[in-house]
Order: sequence, then structure tokens, then C-alpha cells
Amino acid sequence: MSYQTERDEFFSILGAEGIRPEVTRALLRESTTLQRLAELECSSERADRDQVRCPAGRLGAKKSAPCLCKDYGSYDSTSGAPLLDPGLRAYNAARARKAHGRIPRHMVKSAASTARVVKLCQAHNLVAHFGGDPRGCMLVVSVPSGRTNDWERRGIAVPSQGYTSAQMERMCR
Repeated sequence: MSYQTERDEFFSILGAEGIRPEVTRALLRESTTLQRLAELECSSERADRDQVRCPAGRLGAKKSAPCLCKDYGSYDSTSGAPLLDPGLRAYNAARARKAHGRIPRHMVKSAASTARVVKLCQAHNLVAHFGGDPRGCMLVVSVPSGRTNDWERRGIAVPSQGYTSAQMERMCR
């Protein structure tokens, strides 16, 4: 089935569920983002070389910024150990920021996209299920009626467009 056919089917299913077209478009966009990030993660060493600081370790980061470097293995628990003296709060905060390491940029983008999808789904009485393998469905949305069209019978598969082989070839050089 072509992407256009899958997209039209997705629009009609969510329209029948009472979901606005803007929300449907946002889910399609995020699904494509997740698909492309997963393709980069699986097939490009270049994606691993493009590294940024952990969101939790950035200066001025929100308290809710997730720490992704612990799972990645670049968190230094020895340099971030807090001192017991409460008079050294600024020094403790600086030490904690230094503990956070560098991670691939695609991890930060994927975490941000996942958070946007979860927030969008919660606001519209939907439940998001994420896949990690770019060969399969990256995003499935459970609708209130219980309708399904995916193999695992979890919900409605959100179609996505991956990179073409020519695009991947250019990026992986």
C-alpha cells in the first residue's frame, strides 16, 4: 500500500473518532520524524559522531529535562556527587552539570518527539505505543473505540515516510 493510501485511511479513521485534522497531521509528522531518527540510529555511524550535551546537564535546563546520558553510558557519577555543605549550592549545581556527558543528537530529538506525541495523545484521549525498529511501525495510537489496524492489535498504525536510499547514501558519507 502506498503512503498516500495509508495516510488517507489514517485521516478517515481518526476523523470518525472525532479527532481534528490538525492533530492527525501532527501525529503523521511526528511519526515520520521518529521513523527517520530510527533509520539514522540503525544505519549511520555519522549519527553517533554528531553529539551534544545531555539535556539535563545544560545550563538553564528545566528541572524536568530528562537525563539521557545515564542510559547511554556517558554519565560520570563521581564528578556529580553533591557536597553536603548547603552554602555551596551554586558549586553543587555546577558539579552536577559536569556529571552529564555527551550523547548523540538523534537521542535528544527522539526524546523530544516522543514527549510531544505523548502530550498530544493525552490531550485528545489517545494512547501512544512506540516501536523501536524502523522496519516496522514506529507509532501506533489506541483510539477510544478500540478499533485496530496493526498486526499486534494495539491500535491504529500511524503511517510514516522514511528516507529514500539516495538520501541515506548522501547522509552516510
